[in-house]
Amino acid sequence: MKRLYEKQFEEICQRYQITQNEVDIIAFLANNPGFDTAKDIAEMRMIAKSYISKSVEKLIKKGFLVRISDKEDRRMIHLQLTGKANPVIDSARLKQKEFIEILFAGMDADEIKTFESLLDKIFDNANKTTDKRGI
Repeated sequence: MKRLYEKQFEEICQRYQITQNEVDIIAFLANNPGFDTAKDIAEMRMIAKSYISKSVEKLIKKGFLVRISDKEDRRMIHLQLTGKANPVIDSARLKQKEFIEILFAGMDADEIKTFESLLDKIFDNANKTTDKRGI
């Protein structure tokens, strides 16, 4: 599934001269308002902070991102997409939609709803267990 996902984004990476990881960061920031730090990305996407740091640096140099210091906690740095990222965001959202359509092909609305419900329960169980165990 990962290979299929990355294949969907290959053309975007080539067109904008960015890596898959960089596309993922742009898409994450665009799709998750309020989660705008490198720590947020690392935790929610389960990607090593070192990969995030390297990709963020490259995206800043390429003009897709800027750093903004938190007004109340100067140690916290927020990441903000620039206007240059808009075409990447639009392309990524289209590719994400196409990917979902591929995955759910041949399924009716009830099957998709059941899948989503089961997935929610699985994630809820995992979260409860990690909370209990302090993971």
